[in-house]
Amino acid sequence: MMTDFRKLILGLTCLAGMMTAFVACETVDPDNKPEPNPEPTPTPEVTETVPAVFIGAEQNATATVTVEIGADWSVSADSWLDVQPASGQAGTVELTLTALEANEAAAERVGSFVITAGEGGVKGNVVQNGIPALTIASSNVVLGGEAQEVEFIFSANVDFDVTSDVDWIKVLDVAADSVILIEDEDIWSSNKTYTLLLDVTANEGDIREGSVTVESAGMESAVIAITQFKQIVADFSRDFYRRSYVAKYSATWCGPCYMATEYLHSAMNMIPGRIEVASYMLSSNGGRLSDWSGADDEFNQLYSDGLTEGGIPFMIWNNYGVLEGAYPPAYFIRLNDETLELLPAHTGIAATVNAAEGNVDVFLSVASTESADYDLRIFLLEDNLSGSSYGVTNDVIRAEITPEGGETVSLTADEVTGFSYSCEIPSYVVDESQLHVMVVLYRSNLFSSSVTFSTGYDTVVDNVLDIPVNSTIEFEYEE
Repeated sequence: MMTDFRKLILGLTCLAGMMTAFVACETVDPDNKPEPNPEPTPTPEVTETVPAVFIGAEQNATATVTVEIGADWSVSADSWLDVQPASGQAGTVELTLTALEANEAAAERVGSFVITAGEGGVKGNVVQNGIPALTIASSNVVLGGEAQEVEFIFSANVDFDVTSDVDWIKVLDVAADSVILIEDEDIWSSNKTYTLLLDVTANEGDIREGSVTVESAGMESAVIAITQFKQIVADFSRDFYRRSYVAKYSATWCGPCYMATEYLHSAMNMIPGRIEVASYMLSSNGGRLSDWSGADDEFNQLYSDGLTEGGIPFMIWNNYGVLEGAYPPAYFIRLNDETLELLPAHTGIAATVNAAEGNVDVFLSVASTESADYDLRIFLLEDNLSGSSYGVTNDVIRAEITPEGGETVSLTADEVTGFSYSCEIPSYVVDESQLHVMVVLYRSNLFSSSVTFSTGYDTVVDNVLDIPVNSTIEFEYEE
């Protein structure tokens, strides 16, 4: 009777909970105890190993291994590997290993099988080869004119040859680096990472072209096409020529913008070679001059920084803001005089720009009188664009060639540093012959102008260069 009462209480308790609780309660019935769980079968201790077996990369590739086993046995293996026979009696056993899957990678696949015999086990490693591969793509490289060493990284699991077709590019070294597959057996991957080191001599003449070919029998060759510009040397005993940068924000509907531009151009004619202009055409104009979206982004940044309460026209001159419509040419001349006196250039810019096959390639040689970080921005500009009743528009930014917002570059005192950039010519460019490139270098400097109000930026334009496509400009110096 007591046992029945206990069962009733337990049953009510279980019904008050979830089904999982019912099951849990039922299992504690003292008259219906479950059998204890059996002890887990111990994993056999691997007391012996056999040398690694190599197998082909294709599906159903096979290999054999012979093993002496001292007791009845069975075998288990990784999921991509089949081992037959799967069990047997003591003695000499020949196992056939079959790859159930193809290895479609260049790197090997490593697996294993274990033979269980009594309380011991025998383990064998299996290496499935990778498919033959030479992973280096054809490329186009633009280099400066100075003597230099150039590295290329690629991988391969086949033999290959590297050749140069010109005497000014020499193959210095092809160094290999591999990873270990099975450390205990000292087995390394045949898929190695290679560092190709080229020696390029200085170019004292015009632009030249050469190539390096990496080839392996039965595989597609890779060609590294190298273009080297003329070496440009800087004279650090002289002061670099200083130019100022005007970033104009305007729109095709904005009449005052065009009036203000006339003032600016008048000043540029009075002090030739001192002012370079790039125009940000905002999308609010509704015309085709606004295809580059970066103009809106940067103008919105000006508003968020509180640099201007008004609209267009607006310009940035060496990073201090000017509402341009209010100032005659003499104002810009005063700004230029102040810039030359208080902000001498620490850098010189030389450049070669080529436009061909839908791309613009820019190579810069930047000389610095100090070791410092600079912010570099490069824009693609187009002239002679129509779309306004006020006339054609020049110096319109069509793309940014550097990464969006520019990038920081490190320069060393009294040295020339080379940089190369490339971009596709946007489909909305009207006339490639009207393209030119604007290079702007900024440096850290807290500066307040006596001529106009400060923007609050902590950088100023150190120097700027405007260069037409398919031309070269070397370093220029103050008289």
